[in-house]
Parts: sequence; C-alpha cells; structure tokens
Amino acid sequence: MTLFWRQLRAAISFYTRLPVKWPEGLPLSQVHRHVVWVGLGIGLTTAAVYGLAADLWMPTVAVVLALITGVLMTGGLHEDGLADTCDGFGGGWQVTDKLRIMKDSALGTYGGLGLILMLVLQTVTLTALAALPLTGIGSPVMAALILGHVLSRALAVSFMQSLPYVRLHDSRVQAVTGALPKADFRWVVGSAMVVVAVICWLFDFSAMLLLALLIGLGGWRQLFCAILRRQLGGYTGDTLGAVQQTATVIVYLVLLAGLMP
Repeated sequence: MTLFWRQLRAAISFYTRLPVKWPEGLPLSQVHRHVVWVGLGIGLTTAAVYGLAADLWMPTVAVVLALITGVLMTGGLHEDGLADTCDGFGGGWQVTDKLRIMKDSALGTYGGLGLILMLVLQTVTLTALAALPLTGIGSPVMAALILGHVLSRALAVSFMQSLPYVRLHDSRVQAVTGALPKADFRWVVGSAMVVVAVICWLFDFSAMLLLALLIGLGGWRQLFCAILRRQLGGYTGDTLGAVQQTATVIVYLVLLAGLMP
C-alpha cells in the first residue's frame, strides 16, 4: 500500500468513527495531511443524505438529518471540542483553570449553550439556503455542506502553523500537534483550493462569492487566533474543534448572504 493511502486511512481512522483500521507502523503525527479529503467524504455523504431526504420531507427535516449524519460519522469530535472550549473560556479565569475545565469530560452550562446555539444556527442557516433557487447541479445546501466540511477542517489545521500548543501533558494529543511540515501544509491548502474550485464551478458560484468566502474565513481566522492568544497563549485540540464548528457556520452565512436575491 502506498504512503498516500496509508496516510488517508490514518486520517479517516482518527477523524471519523468509520471502521477503518490504523495503518501499522504509521506515526500518529501524519493524520492531518489528508484532512481535506476526509472533510470532502463527510461533506459528500451529508449532501447526499440531504438530497435524498429533501425529496421525502420538508427542508428542515432534511437539514437536521444531514447534520445528524455528520455527527454520527465523526462521533461528535468537533462538537465536543466546541463544548469544552465554551466551558473553559466561560468558567475559568486563569489559563490553568481554563485548561483544567476543558479537560473535564463533564458538560457545563457554557458548553451546553454553545452546542445548542451552534446547532440552531446551522439548522436555520441551511434551511434558509434550502429556500433559495437551485444553482448549478443542485441545491445550495449541498454545496454549503461540502464546502463547510472541507474549508473548516483546512482552517483548523492552519491554526497549528500559527500558534503553540499549550497542553503538552496530554500525551495522546501531543503526538498529533505541532506545525505540519511545509510540504504537508501546502498539500492541505492546495487540496482545499481544488475542491472549492470544483464545487464553485459545479454550482455556478461567482468569483465574487468565492472571494467573499476566503475573506470571511480569513477574517475569522485572524480574530480567533487573537482570542486564543489572549485566552490561552496558544491552542489545544478542543479549540481546533471550536475552530471547525465556527468556520462551518461562517461558510454557511457567507453563502446565504451571497446567494440571497
């Protein structure tokens, strides 16, 4: 088996609950190189679920089923990170307090509120997209699901290039943290751009909409980096989950604003 397929299997095994066996002898540090393709697989699956469900039920039901599919595929990995981040930032005053709270598996008030508000915002935004006319080969909801899963994961990995990791005592996470080799990071960015270009072409999105997506995500990246520096002095695995979740909503909101008549 080639290194490409071994690394892809590792990424699927780490980022999802799919029954894919970890490649023997592959270091845990190589899971991020193909995160975009994992996101594409999840995005295509959730888009397919939405497309099938939309033919049977009202759009809101189809949207919720698509979101449930994404959570089932990942085991709520990123949602868990969002909840822990909300609990830590909301309940802790010192950095050590925030890290301790984030490590606690119990769900607190801030985490519960964060999850509820995030899921509500995703549902409402995607349902609003469902009310818009078809674009290109299908519903803009399908494009949003694919782009959201792809771009949010690429953006999360980019934080590892800009910030230090701040919870080194967690050995399992430590093995998959730290800046990617330059070649791997270029591959992540290049893969994301290829997927985005193809989706924008298939769904007949304008260059201005693509530019708005990049500006929106770039602006959010700068803001969230500043927040993490202020709150923790760096990032943790949980905050990368929060990045993924919030970036997904940014994609949905930008598409909704750009496609509304």
